Amino acid sequence: NSMTKRDDLFDLINIMSKSEKRYFKVSATQHTVKGKNKYVLLFDLINKQKVYNEKAVKLAITDKMLQKNFAVEKNYLYNFLLKTLTSFHGQKSLNAKASNSLYTISLLTSKALYNQSSKLIEKTIKFAEQSENFTLLLELLKLKIDYLEGVADNQKIQETYKRMFEIQNIQGNVMEYRYYHNLMYDLLSELGKTAKNEIIKKAEELLDNDLLKSEDTGLCNESKIKFNEICLNFCINLLYKTF
Repeated sequence: NSMTKRDDLFDLINIMSKSEKRYFKVSATQHTVKGKNKYVLLFDLINKQKVYNEKAVKLAITDKMLQKNFAVEKNYLYNFLLKTLTSFHGQKSLNAKASNSLYTISLLTSKALYNQSSKLIEKTIKFAEQSENFTLLLELLKLKIDYLEGVADNQKIQETYKRMFEIQNIQGNVMEYRYYHNLMYDLLSELGKTAKNEIIKKAEELLDNDLLKSEDTGLCNESKIKFNEICLNFCINLLYKTF
């Protein structure tokens, strides 16, 4: 039975898409103890394998509790992954619903039904913030300005513009982390083709960037995940273990 459970977990991780894996990591970071998450650790170890090797996974584990209750923790991770997958696909359909709300909000505003429009805007803004859908959020804030202009609330208009500038700043932050993430991938693709010292030198230059000094420079979950992937996965697991 443990054999099938083991295969179940490996197979489940194997068929997950990049965005599903990213969503799992976002969900898992909300359940962190002392800055570490043993489930992300276990996930990463299994995710790296082409063929499941339980012995190798156990040997690579440093967390004592994880070692001691390996079967239980693996079972927990399996169920947690199922939950996050269900939630992820639920979020996607919610995103579609939220996009439909944009049309309804425009319609209500154009017909001067400001009270109804306002309620729907605030509800949809809350959803867009929670799901870090910044493109949708900017659209909603533009509609909020239309509605506020209708009721001539100038102070709130200015506050909303400030919030839009903040969101654009977060979007820029995500873009920068994606860029450095891509640069590091590019660098690692040179392994075996370029001299080791040269790759290490380039990696050190890349990591000298201010954005890669601390996770706190990431302004949202996606930026923080990219930071961790660049610094931890790439440098420790790939670079230094390769040499």
